[in-house]
Amino acid sequence: MFVGIAGVVGVITGMLALGSGLSKMLTGTARDDRAVILSEHARFVNDSSLSPDHLGVIATAPGIASATSGEPAVMKDVRVSVVLRGKTDAGLKGVVVRGLSPVGLELRQDVRLVSGRMFRTGIHEVVVGRHAQAQFRGAAVGDRLRLPNVWMEIVGVFESEDWLESGFLADADTLLAATGQRSANAAVAQLEDPRAFVLLQEALSIPGPLRFQVLRETDYVDRLTDAFSLVERVAVLVSAIVAIGGVFCTFNVMYAAVGARESEIVLYRVLGFGSAGVVASVVLESLLVAISGALVGAGLTWLLFNGAVVTTGSYDVSIVHGVTVSWGVVLQGVLCAMVVATCGAALPAVEAARKPLTTRPSL
Repeated sequence: MFVGIAGVVGVITGMLALGSGLSKMLTGTARDDRAVILSEHARFVNDSSLSPDHLGVIATAPGIASATSGEPAVMKDVRVSVVLRGKTDAGLKGVVVRGLSPVGLELRQDVRLVSGRMFRTGIHEVVVGRHAQAQFRGAAVGDRLRLPNVWMEIVGVFESEDWLESGFLADADTLLAATGQRSANAAVAQLEDPRAFVLLQEALSIPGPLRFQVLRETDYVDRLTDAFSLVERVAVLVSAIVAIGGVFCTFNVMYAAVGARESEIVLYRVLGFGSAGVVASVVLESLLVAISGALVGAGLTWLLFNGAVVTTGSYDVSIVHGVTVSWGVVLQGVLCAMVVATCGAALPAVEAARKPLTTRPSL
């Protein structure tokens, strides 16, 4: 039973850690004092298109803070997808090259260069996210990234503790020129304060030829998280299946244990232990074994997988994220083990309490 519970909790902890790592990477550094502006009917940035006229209207809207240069703190957001092979499975994955206007690095101060240098404006250069570099071939400093019309040189590595680390960053105008596009995908605005969001939303909701969809950055990331929630649903489903298997395993083990200790159980009853005491002793024994096994299983999962980097997604879009075996995940694994142990031991415990006093106790 100990080994079985350790294995069950190991699987459950691993699946929960996978979902937790993905959720942490998506939410990352999203803030409610930044706004994401999309075209009217777009659901995500990749579906959106904002022309130079759109961007001009956004830049003059109220509620937007000023950058250090004095211009409105609004950056255009350009997305181009490239396909790279993984380092381990060699499968093809879609990786995003994200173009930022110069004010973008001021808005995203969480982007920190860890090696090399930052890309230059007007030059075919990109920097690669730390996680993307760890997962994909051809993503080292000095390598060249193939876009539809040009090659972009990788000149640095950055970290940001969010999903930006899954891809590349470049200058927005350079990326537009390199791909022959005129329209950006979206705009990101730094608000004067979180309350200014309403002012900006109202200003950009006025009927006219140019229509917008304005979201707080935190709300947009929630929408993005919902799109990747399949991973968490699969994790919950696998955990549930494994837990049900653990209940049956515990039932069989405890039923056999009760049968092997029939004389000992009769002795307890002769000494005055009632049915409730017998049930409690059997369930408590199951719980102690389960908790011990759960801690071992969760500990092994932490040693083997905590901090590992995996890729979730497909040929279209993928997100590189870590596996986070936090104390919260470990606690969930232990609680699952306790539930499994209680459910699996309940019937054998009741059966032990109902045994007739016909067996001669062993003294």
